[in-house]
Amino acid sequence: MESEVLTSMSDRAKEHLNDLINIASSTIYRRFVGYVEYKDLVQELNVYVLQRPKLEEDLDESYQVSKDETKWVARKIMARFRRHIEKYSRKEKSVRVGYSTGDEFFYDTVTIASILPVALQFDVQGVTLIDKVDDGQPRRSPAPNEGGNLLAMAIDVKSALELLDKDEQYIINLRYGASPMTLSDIGKELGLSDSTVDRRVQRILRKIIDHLGGPTPWA
Repeated sequence: MESEVLTSMSDRAKEHLNDLINIASSTIYRRFVGYVEYKDLVQELNVYVLQRPKLEEDLDESYQVSKDETKWVARKIMARFRRHIEKYSRKEKSVRVGYSTGDEFFYDTVTIASILPVALQFDVQGVTLIDKVDDGQPRRSPAPNEGGNLLAMAIDVKSALELLDKDEQYIINLRYGASPMTLSDIGKELGLSDSTVDRRVQRILRKIIDHLGGPTPWA
């Protein structure tokens, strides 16, 4: 009887872990479409779980405590899953695009606002950051406002823009596009007050940051 219970619990934990793997993979895949394959993210997490049997043990044990304990353990595992495959996805993306992950930048609204005019006005598909130099000597790492880092950030921001709804994209284009408009002019265009437009713009900028993984680096 005891072994039957343990087997049932193990199956339950495995099913739960599979659900978490699929959710984490789907979430990260949406942010890195074109740079990673969904099945590769799932496979990466399956290997991650196999190398860490304690994850399944922790879930097993949580079922004996309470539903709240299980939710807390699942949240911790989900956070670990997302951090792991985000790192994996960023590495894969850097290989495909041609920049170092050291060129990546973590965002605030001011930074996003400064990058948007660049992201909105050029096509990043197929662009590489690796420049050939005749003398074969290694180049110093670019400063944050130079081509390497700026292009890496613009690629990120452009991909996040595509996840916004049409109304949000329209407002961002009015504010930061080829012919940027003032808050007052946008307000007249949309029939809104300056303060309302400003709040909407700031909310959209924060949404872009969320799509990029939040304002702070992964651990």
